[in-house]
Amino acid sequence: MIRTVSRAAAGVAAVAMAMSLGIASAAAADATLTYGRSPGSQVFGPEFPGGVISVTANLPGKVAFSADGAVIAGCEAVATAAAAPYTATCQWKSTKAGNVPLSATLTPTDTTIAPKTATTVGSVGTPINQGGPYDKIGLYVDTVNASGSPAKTLAASLQSNSCVIMSQFARGMGIVFRVYVNDYQRNGIPVTNNEAKVSVVVKGWDTPVTLSYGNHGGAAFWAGVLNTGEPGSGKYSTLGVIDYTVEVSMVEKPAVTKKVTQTKYVAVKKNGKVVKVNGKTVYEAKKVTSNVVVTPAVMTGEKYVYTPSRWPSTSLLTLNS
Repeated sequence: MIRTVSRAAAGVAAVAMAMSLGIASAAAADATLTYGRSPGSQVFGPEFPGGVISVTANLPGKVAFSADGAVIAGCEAVATAAAAPYTATCQWKSTKAGNVPLSATLTPTDTTIAPKTATTVGSVGTPINQGGPYDKIGLYVDTVNASGSPAKTLAASLQSNSCVIMSQFARGMGIVFRVYVNDYQRNGIPVTNNEAKVSVVVKGWDTPVTLSYGNHGGAAFWAGVLNTGEPGSGKYSTLGVIDYTVEVSMVEKPAVTKKVTQTKYVAVKKNGKVVKVNGKTVYEAKKVTSNVVVTPAVMTGEKYVYTPSRWPSTSLLTLNS
């Protein structure tokens, strides 16, 4: 179970869509298409990269790629590879979020063979908190099991290793929240512990899970543990879906300035009039001190709240007995 939310998360990977067009003759069966996506699926928005659509046929030709009923600009007639596998690709950026109909029509080089079309539906993600002031920060969130969690009713082999991505936990297990935070006001750079405070707030549980930023096996991210246990143990024990939010509070980062002394030349005046010698203005050197911005302000002290309410029910975080 992987959860991806983005202004995503450190670099949005291109979505790959694989289409298979099988053409044996003019009377060949309809082409088939398979579609796969990774956690780095295309995210809608002008500042996000698009995706790649690929099609593989059993003979050469040219492919016209379409999205939402319109031919994709620059992909009107993409030549396949000259030799098998006959693959053609199209760089695509969606003009809307949600499910987008996609198609690829192959016109074979052999004009005696009729064109074939394959179709599917692409899924284009919507950035979290899109619109308003909250379109600057991106999150990637998932949950894994903590080391040393007891087997309980779950498979012992699963419990023998930590950091297994999962959404179903048993009482007694430690639930580790992992969060990557990126600032898209600054080209998506990671937000670290000197720039923000990150916590997970669980409904009905008085103590927020405070996340800390650090290195975890070569990857740096925010992490914190919600310890679970039996009722009366002082640990979280409510069975069922865990209703939580991720809160990111940006630390105010004012501009850094310093005083700089400079030499400026100003016209000499006497009795309110500029002094001139042989028709030329006379200048004198004066020391002037001023404040110069060394580092501009990059944070605004805003707070961002994310809730996984739109995730599928099978992906929601659940505590079992």
